[in-house]
Amino acid sequence: MLGRGCLLRDARETDLEAVMRIEKASFPRYPYPMSVFTILLKQYPRYFLVAECSGSVSGYVCGSIAGENLGRVVSIAVEPRLRRKGVGRMLMLGLESRFRADGVKAIRLEVGVDNESAIRLYESLGYRPMGLRRRYYPNGCDALVMVKRLERDVADNTT
Repeated sequence: MLGRGCLLRDARETDLEAVMRIEKASFPRYPYPMSVFTILLKQYPRYFLVAECSGSVSGYVCGSIAGENLGRVVSIAVEPRLRRKGVGRMLMLGLESRFRADGVKAIRLEVGVDNESAIRLYESLGYRPMGLRRRYYPNGCDALVMVKRLERDVADNTT
């Protein structure tokens, strides 16, 4: 168990309905379709994690590999009632641990320039702004591109 009664585990196909519920609550104007999560789970199962809190899926993170040594955070979301309680941090640290163990050298993500709480979380985890993608989101919002360089920690056995 991690954090406030939450456990971090690999996502399963049976979790995708809960992932979609969280996705729609988090991104009501432009949620990813179920097909994106189905493909990510099949192609990158090691990088698709869920936070199970009090017996139900309450957050998820999914990543992919872009090139030999670059990991990408495709999507992360936490149920609204559990935001700012450490669940997102737990998910990000779990994904980073997997990437690090697999030899990934850097992680990239995009975040809406208006999503101040997410930007603060990523900065607190060591992500730094590396650029801007104009009109990246369907609503026309720009995305801040953030990158974190990973250093392999030989004492890290949290995979």
